[in-house]
Amino acid sequence: MDMDLLYFWNPELVYKDSPPDWLLKAYKCNEMILSMGLFDFLQFLKQEKYAYTLEPLEWRGTVKVIVDLSSRFEIYEFDSSGVIGLTELKPSLDTEDQALIQLRLNRLKDRAARCWAEAAEDLGFTFLSPYQFMGVDQNIYQATGLLPEFGYGKGVLIVTRKDEDDVFKMAELSGDYFLSILNPASYEEYDRELFVETLSDWGWRAETEKPKWLSTND
Repeated sequence: MDMDLLYFWNPELVYKDSPPDWLLKAYKCNEMILSMGLFDFLQFLKQEKYAYTLEPLEWRGTVKVIVDLSSRFEIYEFDSSGVIGLTELKPSLDTEDQALIQLRLNRLKDRAARCWAEAAEDLGFTFLSPYQFMGVDQNIYQATGLLPEFGYGKGVLIVTRKDEDDVFKMAELSGDYFLSILNPASYEEYDRELFVETLSDWGWRAETEKPKWLSTND
């Protein structure tokens, strides 16, 4: 197997109960691999549902994890002590500053929910996150969040790539929510102008006075 560059668009294939045999054999050093902290990071990426690429650098004794954030790539490098470097592509960033790396690692968690929470705080609307609802099959489903003041019915349901596949389907079948497919490249980092435009398109449904920044499309 060519170990120069290995692609994994389904993280389930990478991390299970133990490191995959092919990676252990590639490094011929089980203890080093198990002590890296790398596999905990891969488990985290699986939970957050990020697409990523593994690039083993045998000559350095390290592994690069290239994380696809839709709008850019972040490359985390691990050795036996843990994460040792971060490189960002678009815009350019290359650093060994542990504080900055840790900050970026923290930002990977719940990016869409944090983005909408930032928008809600800035623009002054309600964002409920996470949001649970009962599907037509009487099971409970959880979405990233709800905007009860926009759209129609109970509001705009924010469903992201992190949510289970059936969430959008069950919400659509219920007919209780306004649904829109959001591109993670645009809606996981807050852009005030874009969010104002999107929210204006969805429309204000609350009985309270609409915000002054909200465009009128009537």
